[in-house]
Amino acid sequence: MARITESEVLSAYRAILKRDPESREVIDYWTGSRFPLERLLEHLVNSAEFAMSFTPMPATAVSDFRQHNNRFYTIPQDLRRTDSKLGRVLLQGSCLMEAWIPALRKHGIETPIDLVLFASDMPDTLPHPFDAYSFHIAQIPLRGVLLEGSYAEWLRAPYSDEQATDRLLNEACEIIDFWIERILRWAREIPTFVVNYMTPQYNVNGRHFHRSDATSNLYLMEQINRHIERRVFEHPNLYLMDMNHLASIYGRRFIQDDSIWHYAHGGFIGDHDFTLDQDRIVRVPAPSAHYSHQVGEFICGLWLEAEAMYRSLRSIDSVKMVCVDLDDTLWRGVLAEADNPDYQSAVEGWPLGIAEALLSLRRRGVILALVSKNDLERIKAIWPRVFQRRLLLEDFAILKVSWNNKVQSINEAMQEANLLPRNVIFVDDNPRERETVEEAIPDLRVVHASHYYWKRILMWSAETQGVTITAESTRRTEMIKSQIQRETERKTLSREEFLARLNLKAAFGRITGQSDPRFPRTLELLNKTNQFNTTGRRWSTQELDDICSSGLVLVGEVTDRHAEYGLVVIGIASAQRIEQVVMSCRVVGLDVEIAMVSLLTEALLRDNAAAVAVSKHTDANLLSRDLFEKCGWSVDGDLWRTTRAVPLPAHVEVAYPGAIA
Repeated sequence: MARITESEVLSAYRAILKRDPESREVIDYWTGSRFPLERLLEHLVNSAEFAMSFTPMPATAVSDFRQHNNRFYTIPQDLRRTDSKLGRVLLQGSCLMEAWIPALRKHGIETPIDLVLFASDMPDTLPHPFDAYSFHIAQIPLRGVLLEGSYAEWLRAPYSDEQATDRLLNEACEIIDFWIERILRWAREIPTFVVNYMTPQYNVNGRHFHRSDATSNLYLMEQINRHIERRVFEHPNLYLMDMNHLASIYGRRFIQDDSIWHYAHGGFIGDHDFTLDQDRIVRVPAPSAHYSHQVGEFICGLWLEAEAMYRSLRSIDSVKMVCVDLDDTLWRGVLAEADNPDYQSAVEGWPLGIAEALLSLRRRGVILALVSKNDLERIKAIWPRVFQRRLLLEDFAILKVSWNNKVQSINEAMQEANLLPRNVIFVDDNPRERETVEEAIPDLRVVHASHYYWKRILMWSAETQGVTITAESTRRTEMIKSQIQRETERKTLSREEFLARLNLKAAFGRITGQSDPRFPRTLELLNKTNQFNTTGRRWSTQELDDICSSGLVLVGEVTDRHAEYGLVVIGIASAQRIEQVVMSCRVVGLDVEIAMVSLLTEALLRDNAAAVAVSKHTDANLLSRDLFEKCGWSVDGDLWRTTRAVPLPAHVEVAYPGAIA
């Protein structure tokens, strides 16, 4: 049987899908297979992409299909506005890592990469300085963890010998601990993503044995992966890169080589040993001709996962509020006007997926705003019958349900949440509404993709994710509601009356390191705050941990008679100067920042004749530019300077000021 040629692959794609194959790997797959040409034609004719060409759809449908069904499936790109601006990347591992660079280059990824192979120990130096690297991906070779002799002894042990698993597991965990300690040499300076292991495709005991059986290789590897997780989460600047989960999404059969090699090799399907089989009686094609594989696409997926983790760490293009429409967006149809609405059908399927996504975002601390042209009282009346308890109207921090135009409603929502447009996204089924909002508020991100992609965009995008979920994140909806109530009261009183009646209290304390329970929230606020941020600097976990030891990191938790706002203000100082002041917009205008500067100044003037502060303009920090001027400091070149104490605001009841001594 004649093999499919490259020319036939190109001709088939161009004739049926009106385009070239998406990658060289696709061409190689078909030309390397033993399928007849009819199989290729059948595959293309039965594809969803081909079916779309006969269905009246928006012009963007096919491009959306390609974008959401290739390597970007797990990392949607719709909310991405800013380039990641990666420096160098450090790869560390075994032969598994050697496949990365050629695969990435083949797919057009040109980021400078340094590969360091694991040996008996780690090199003392890297090819470039630490600050040249954006992140470090570390893969501890499975072959060095499941030692081949020990693994064979485990397989040789009787089925009833559960202690054999304990012996092998203990040995593997000790080896992992050894390498984690060495990885930390570099992780203290570079954000490091530690790769776990792809679990076996098959239970060595057979299909009738459950995976949690202590003698199962599935159980063994799941326990090893859990040990890696525990060790990774013990250290700042170490993060788990879940290759095992990603492999389950792509399909293990297209990636892992344990259908051919022994499992402890832990590699990708490939033709590594094909040259050793040239003298067989019957010559056969290489392994890649016998098994469908998507190794190159998977490596690109791993790379995008690492980049997404980096973007979340650095809060690049982070989303802080989602404005969502109702009709044909949260539910099907126009329910408020329907005579006999079928509420169950209105939300069955993708609408409940959107509801799940919104609740997940709410848990992460993203603010939900309902923006719809409808009658609010009518919506309140039908809501319990539509969603029942699956999504509550109270889950939304802001309700803009009226007959006002949506540009006005979104602007009001942003003002109430004290957010910039660049941190807000808008989801609406109506293209005219989307275009109007996009034209009026160009910095706001509008989701134009099909509703079948909305859930993934909302939940899986790097821009909607953070590194931690803090208590403040969980309470953000209630705090925004209290903030709106507070600001409504502000409009009816003079500033002096408003502040005097607020019963404002601020408890300040020093963060001493990562072990402090307030550390995750401190890191989150530093890296997500744009408007009240005197320098705009972002911090890594290790950098913040270091300044906690060498300098002063002061945080303030604020309450008033409306709400507990949690940890909302941070001041960072070195030996002589204030390096940064950051404050949540939830307490802007209450003079909490002046109380922070007062305490920092007091601390600095104990050992210095003058206190100095850094302040840098960014494109977003207009709110904080006059901070030191308001505190009575004077400009000194590029810095601010004072020799005098800053009085505490009379209306702020400050607790524990001695904690910073």
